[in-house]
Amino acid sequence: MAVLVILLIQFILIIIYQALYLRRNVRGKLFFQLFQVIAVHIWLFFVLPGITRTYEQKIKLIFENYFVFFKENFVIMLQLNFGIFSNVFILVIHQYKYD
Repeated sequence: MAVLVILLIQFILIIIYQALYLRRNVRGKLFFQLFQVIAVHIWLFFVLPGITRTYEQKIKLIFENYFVFFKENFVIMLQLNFGIFSNVFILVIHQYKYD
């Protein structure tokens, strides 16, 4: 039953996105993407741990891994955008991962 609900939700989201695409509504697509990102994060960080009853131990690990992933991607984005200090960024990421 849960798989069916997830597939139905994904199908509805695809239809909404395609409708926004066909209407060439850029602002609507932006708000739709922001809504999806916020909804997924609320689901992952609050609803799912409440359902599985893993509040304290695992939620700390999830937050730590999430922020490490965010920091690494932010540094990579800076490196790709500006192209400066590429060797320094690589060394910092490598040293941060294995400390």
